[in-house]
Amino acid sequence: MCSIMGFLEKKAKNASEEVLRGMMKILLHRGPDDAGLERCSIFGSDEKNLAIGFNRLSIRDLSPQGHQPMWNYTHNIFITFNGEIYNADDYRNDLIQKDYTFRGHSDTEVILYLYEEYGIDGMLERLDGMFSICITDLRKDTIYLCRDRLGEKPLYIYENSDIIIWASEYKAFYCHPSFYPQLNEEAVTEYFLYRFVAGGETLLKGVKNIAPGTYLELSKDGIQKIVYWDLPGIEDKTISYEQCKKDLQSLMKQSVRRRLVSDVKVGVQLSGGIDSSYVTRIAADVSSHGLDTFGIVLENENFNEKEYMDQVSSLCNTRHHSIPLSKDKFLALWKETTFFFEAPMNHEGSLGLLYLNREARKDVTVLLCGDGADEVLGGYDRFPGYAYQLKNSLVRVASILKRYHRWPFELGTLIGSPERHYLRNNQFINTSCVRKLYPKADIDHAQRKRLDILMKLPGKGIRQYMNYDIVTYMQDILMRSDKCSMASSMELRVPFLMPKLVEYAATIPTEYLAPAAFHDPVKISRNSKKILKEIVSEIFGENFAYREKMGFSIGLMDYLKQDEVIQFIETVLLPGMQARHLLDAAYVEENWHKLLKSTAQNYEHIDLDVLEICWMSFSFEIWARMYLDQSPIDYKHCVF
Repeated sequence: MCSIMGFLEKKAKNASEEVLRGMMKILLHRGPDDAGLERCSIFGSDEKNLAIGFNRLSIRDLSPQGHQPMWNYTHNIFITFNGEIYNADDYRNDLIQKDYTFRGHSDTEVILYLYEEYGIDGMLERLDGMFSICITDLRKDTIYLCRDRLGEKPLYIYENSDIIIWASEYKAFYCHPSFYPQLNEEAVTEYFLYRFVAGGETLLKGVKNIAPGTYLELSKDGIQKIVYWDLPGIEDKTISYEQCKKDLQSLMKQSVRRRLVSDVKVGVQLSGGIDSSYVTRIAADVSSHGLDTFGIVLENENFNEKEYMDQVSSLCNTRHHSIPLSKDKFLALWKETTFFFEAPMNHEGSLGLLYLNREARKDVTVLLCGDGADEVLGGYDRFPGYAYQLKNSLVRVASILKRYHRWPFELGTLIGSPERHYLRNNQFINTSCVRKLYPKADIDHAQRKRLDILMKLPGKGIRQYMNYDIVTYMQDILMRSDKCSMASSMELRVPFLMPKLVEYAATIPTEYLAPAAFHDPVKISRNSKKILKEIVSEIFGENFAYREKMGFSIGLMDYLKQDEVIQFIETVLLPGMQARHLLDAAYVEENWHKLLKSTAQNYEHIDLDVLEICWMSFSFEIWARMYLDQSPIDYKHCVF
C-alpha cells in the first residue's frame, strides 16, 4: 500500500521536481517507508515534461528490491503501483519460464512483467487484488492509469489546458501552481440529498476519481477511457440454495487466506457485526501465529457492540484490543478526518475508524475488514422490503403515501416507476428540506443523474438495485475505509470483494440473498443477507446472527452537544456559512436550535432530517474552509 502521483506538462514545459516532491510530501502518510521519483520526456517533448512520484508502505518484500518507480530490464517501461495483488505468486514461475528475471519477490515486479508479456488488457485480466497503477511505456509513448475492478484503491485525475495531474489523493493537486480548485456547484445538491457524489465526480470542479474496472490511456492524441471489467448481471436459476451456501463459504476461505499473506503483521477490524465476525472466524482458523482483533468501544451503550466483539474474540481465541473513543476527541477527529477523507464528513463513524486504525497501527500494519458484504450479498434491510413491493404494486403505493413529505418526486412511482421510488428512499434529507437549505438546488438534475446510473446497470429489480449500491454507496464506503486507514499508514484488505467472489455472488438468485418480506421487522432482518446470516448463525448462534443491524455509528447527538463543539459551531461554522452565501445559514441555525432542544438519549424521537441538515451542513463548512478557502497543505493552520 502506497501513494502514487504524477503530472504531465501539456505545453512542453519542464516538469518541476520541486512540485513533485511537494505532492509526495503531502501524501507521505500513505507510504512512509521509502520514496522515489522519475522525470522524463514523452510525446516528443524536448523537455522532461513528465514527472512521476511514489511513497512506499512496505508490505511484501521489505527489501530495497521493491523500490518504485520500478523499471524493466530494458529501461523502457516503468511502473508505480498502490495496492496489493493477492495472486501475484501464481504467475511468478510462468514468467520465469518466459525468461523474466526477478530481482526480488514484490508483487510490483510481477505486474510489470505481466504487462510486458501480455499487454495492458492481458495484465489486468490476470490480477486479483486492489490497486491503482500507473505504467509509462516509452516504447509506445503511452501512459496507463488503472483502477481495480471494485474501486478499493483511489486514483484521482484533473486536466486543464496546462496539465494532466493524478494522485492517490487529490490534496496533492494543490502543490501544482496550475491547479485551480473551484466548487463543483452541480454536485452540491447531490451531496445533500444522498450524502456523497456518485459517478467518480467530487465536490471540486474537474477533479474525478477514475471509475472502477477502468483504465485511461494517455497519448499525444489525448485521453481514452477503456472499461476492462463490469458487473455481471445473469443469475443462475438452476443452482440450489445449499450449493450457493457451500460455494460462498469456499470462496470466502480462499479470499481470506490470500489476504492474510504478508511480510508484516496482520489483524482484523472487529466491529461485532456479522461481516467482520465471519472474516475473524476464517482468519483465526487459517492464521498460524494467532490473530489480533481491534474494535472501538463507545461511551453510549446504545451504540456499543462490545459484548459481541468479546463473544467473537472468545470463540475465535483472538487477542482483542478494545479501543475506547471518548467524547473529548470528537472535535479534533472531525477536522482531521475531513482532511484525510477529502470530502465533507458524511459518516460520523469515520471518526471512529480513523481513531481505530491509528491505535491498531501500534500493533499491526495490515487489517482485514467486513466491507462490501452488504452490497454484494444483499445486506440492507431495504432489499427484502423492495422485493415484496416489486411483487405487489398496492403495497408500493401504500409505502409511498406513508412518506407524505416526499410526495412530489414519488408521484412518478404511482404510475409505474419503482426505480424512482427506490432512489428517492435512498435520500438522507428529503427534497423540501434540501430546497430550503440550498436555494440554488437543482433537484431534478441530481435525481436524474442517479436514475441514469441505475438504468444503465445490468439486472432487473433487486439485482439492479444491489448493483446500484455497489457502484454508488459502496464506492463512498471504500474511499472512507481507504483514507481512514492510510491516514495511519495502515493497509486495509476487503475479503468480500475478491473479484471471483463478487462475480459468483452476481449469479446467485436474489431470492436466496434477500427474499421478500414486508411490515415485519424480524422477518426483514432475517431475510437480508440471508445466506451469510445462516452461515454465521451456525458459528455464533441465531441470537448473534439475526439481531437488529446497527452499522458503525458513534451516537452523533452525544458528541454535538458538548460545550466545546457547540462553541465551535456557533462561533466558527455558522458565521462561516453566513459569509459564504451558499447555504441558507438562517435555516441551518433554526435546525441547530431544534437539535439542541431535543433529548439526546431518546433517538427514536429525533427528527432525522434536522440531524442530517445540521451534521451535513457543518461538515460541508469544515471541508470548504479546508479545501476551498485555503490549501489542505496547511490544514493544521486553517482558521477554525
